[in-house]
This record gives sequence, structure tokens and C-alpha cells, in this order.
Amino acid sequence: MGFAFGLIPYSSVGYKIKNQYDDGVIIDSLNRYSGTGGLNKAFLGFGYKFSKFSVGAEMAYNFGRIETESIKYIGVSQNGSQESNVSTMSGLDIKIGAMYNAKITKKLDLYSGITYSPQSDLNSSNERTVFTVRYVGDLTPIPQDYLDVINSKTVIQMPSTFSIGAGVGESKKWIIGTEVTFKASNTFSNRISDVTNVSYENGTKYTLGGYYIPNYNSFDNYFKKITYRGGFRYENTGLVVNTFSINDYALTGGLGLPVGGTFSNLNLGFELGRRGTARANLIQENYFNITMSLSLNDKWFTPRKYD
Repeated sequence: MGFAFGLIPYSSVGYKIKNQYDDGVIIDSLNRYSGTGGLNKAFLGFGYKFSKFSVGAEMAYNFGRIETESIKYIGVSQNGSQESNVSTMSGLDIKIGAMYNAKITKKLDLYSGITYSPQSDLNSSNERTVFTVRYVGDLTPIPQDYLDVINSKTVIQMPSTFSIGAGVGESKKWIIGTEVTFKASNTFSNRISDVTNVSYENGTKYTLGGYYIPNYNSFDNYFKKITYRGGFRYENTGLVVNTFSINDYALTGGLGLPVGGTFSNLNLGFELGRRGTARANLIQENYFNITMSLSLNDKWFTPRKYD
């Protein structure tokens, strides 16, 4: 049996968008949108293996803060208007799963698994502020008159997910596998109820990937102990904006660098992808992400033959 715990990013918000129309001298209109923040996940998992089967469960606490701002300014007006939204969110979710591992040949192993996460709630405390702004020479907004702050509490429904995957490979050498995830996103709700051009549909994600280790117990060549990873994913996110489905696909790769003489690793990864669409005045995002994580593993409760 074994257990795991950790703290990882769950989602992130980060954008700055500006639309400005002018004749070179006078601004006809100016729109600015920005957002920061995201959610984090603190999790605790437990698993038990018997024979060729393994079962496990994970409980997670999701928490975070999201801040968004939108500014609109029309050149013929003395002032513009700004809306600021701050949401502090938290909630619990669980995941259960099972794996099956069997020998195909003397060297090859078959791996398969399923996971399921039931629908969960995310409690959100929201604060909305609306006020007028005046621009100075460098287009810096200066707040003017405020309306009363609007406070509200909403419950965001996090959709249930189900995944199934399978792979084949040689233990501690290489593996290639694929997984399909189904997400009941049509039950999802947003944190601000008056978003009218957004709806949700059931989402699906397809992934294909694998790893290769030249020689995991090499004593004289460190590079032979490195885990080399690569993969591809395609996802229908379940988000629909202006009647267009938002899709996301990416190529991924990474390295697992052994740390010391233990089973621990320093993991480096990259992701090159594209999200969204440029149709219907929407935004297509080309992105490149770099990640780094530390996996600390050890064997506990090992009886000693000699003291």
C-alpha cells in the first residue's frame, strides 16, 4: 500500500486585452480587459494493491482567488467606466480509481485503469465594484465616482469526470499509453451569473504519450537513468463562446532527473499548444508552458536484517 500528498496548481487566469480605436489624435473608444489568479489543489491520496489489481482514492481541497477588470471608454465622454470582480473560492472533491496490471509476455506488461470524480461544489464569495474613471495623458485610469459594492455568494458546480486508459510497456524501461476523459461540463456554472454569451457542453479529452528510461539502475552514466517523456493531447474543453466550441491541443515533453540515490525525481516539462478560435471575434491563443516539479519517494517500514 502507499499514500501521496501534494500541492499543485489546478487552474490559472492570466490575460491582458486592449482594443483601441482612434484617428491618430483623438481616441474614439478604448476597451481593456485583464484577469489574474487561479485555483490551487492540496490533495491526499491512498492506494492498495492486491494481486493484479490496485484501488485508490484521493481527497482534495481546492482554493484560490480570481480578480478580473474591464474598462470601457468612449472618446466623446469625459469619463469611462470600470468594473472589478474579486472571487474567493474553496471546496472539496474526491476521486476514486482502479488499475489492472498483467503480463503479456515475459518482458511486456499491460496496464489499464479507470477513475471517476463525482460532481462537487465550489463555494465562491464575490465582490463587484463599478465606478467611473478618468484618463490622464498616458492612459492611466484614475478612479472617480463609486457605486455601492455588490457582495454575493454563489455555488459553482464542478462537473463529474470519468476516464479510462490503457498502455503497454516494459517495467522500468518504457511505456506507451492512451487515455480518454469524459467531463459532464453541461452542468458547470460560472461565478458571475450575468455572462450571457457563454454556455457549456460535455467535454472530452484524448491523450497519447509515453516514456523511456535507458537504464534506471546505471551506476556509471547518469543520463541513462533519466526518464524521457513525450506526448500529445486534444481536448474539447466544454466551453462554448458565441456558439463556438473552445478546443485545446498541445505537444508535450519532459525529463525526469533522478535526485541522489533514492527514487525521487526533479521533473522538467514543456507544453506547446493552441487554444480557442479566431472566428466570431474570439481569441486564439498560442502558448508555451514550462513546468518544474519535485517528486519525493521513499520506502518506509522496511525491516532491517542488520542493525
